[in-house]
Amino acid sequence: MDYRPTTGRQEESKMGSSDSEDCLQSWRIVEEGTKKCDEHGDYESQLMKHTHPRNPAWWTRCPQCNLVYEREMTELEARLLLDPGEAERLAIMRRDAAEIPKRYWAADVWQWEEVYPAMEVVARVVKDYCGSFELVLDKGQGLIFTGNPGTGKTHVACAIANHVMSKEGTALYSTASDFLIRVRNTYNNDASETERQVYEAFESPDLLIIDEIGRNQETEHSIATMFNMIDRRYRSLKPTILVTNLDKEQTVKLLGKALVSRFRDGGGKMLGFVWPDLRTNEKEIES
Repeated sequence: MDYRPTTGRQEESKMGSSDSEDCLQSWRIVEEGTKKCDEHGDYESQLMKHTHPRNPAWWTRCPQCNLVYEREMTELEARLLLDPGEAERLAIMRRDAAEIPKRYWAADVWQWEEVYPAMEVVARVVKDYCGSFELVLDKGQGLIFTGNPGTGKTHVACAIANHVMSKEGTALYSTASDFLIRVRNTYNNDASETERQVYEAFESPDLLIIDEIGRNQETEHSIATMFNMIDRRYRSLKPTILVTNLDKEQTVKLLGKALVSRFRDGGGKMLGFVWPDLRTNEKEIES
């Protein structure tokens, strides 16, 4: 899948070809064993290990589930050929499933205006991130956006998600409090989903955005819950974007060095949105 932009400006990737070749080494089987599929029962699985040390090993999934997935994809491709409108309907379904706030449905990385010099640095990193998202997926490369309210952090994060979905990838947006509430609700007797199902829902998308980190008074339990979810994605090489109104030092103190280290592994970055409130400036211009 090609995640490079089809229209608009594109910054040249700063990633060298040697980095790509190093990351995309072939996998090898290092162990075999019997695993259990909830739907199809026992199956023979292989433990795959990558020659690059940053890529964690993983067990192959149920072959019958893989066949079902391949059949569904073949049927989907046939529908797309017969009905051009199907692609648009699927795009709407992906957007709805991603739970992107309506305000950011049209957010576009390639149309982001760089009002201040510091924005050019962030824009260059973000555009490179989108244009080389296949490599981002291979490395599980995440981002952390820090800075005061009104500096465009959520807008840019959702713009990245929109780009990923425009290339038929999947994304999910959630605030930290909504994620924690959803986990907490699984402890109720009448819960509609299990804690495992919540974690799986947040682990499965290609890209996850967690907004408003640190907005509420975080407890040790809430931080541990957040760590568990992010660690699951880290081990699965699934990129995550965290958004917070805290500065960089406050963010490290809140999340802990271990969690921040997971974002820096594989080339992840913490970007500071250190410029004035864009919403305030817009009001001053219009007044």
